[in-house]
Amino acid sequence: MSTPVPDVDPPGMLSPLLWGGIAVFSTCAGIGGTVLAVADSESAGITASMVVAGPLGFVWAGALAAIVLYFMKRASRGVRLGVPFGCGCLGGLGMGAVAFVFFAAIFPSL
Repeated sequence: MSTPVPDVDPPGMLSPLLWGGIAVFSTCAGIGGTVLAVADSESAGITASMVVAGPLGFVWAGALAAIVLYFMKRASRGVRLGVPFGCGCLGGLGMGAVAFVFFAAIFPSL
């Protein structure tokens, strides 16, 4: 009598750890670059913040999606690989738009 083969792959911890590591590294690099730009001038700091916002939204939304998918037992391997990238794209667009609206409309009036 053979053991039945499960129809889904067991959840692996590599994807959430990889996404989380990239997110932490990107955050540190973005903060460092923004601080260096602010040391030069305020407008350079604003530009650096707007440039960094999109990639940070991408990696943090992707990391969050990878962590959520880790706890879903029925998600297939394709879903576990594809959904973090899709959520990352939406997160990057959203955070980039929020940063642009903040620095274009709210920050000048402060």
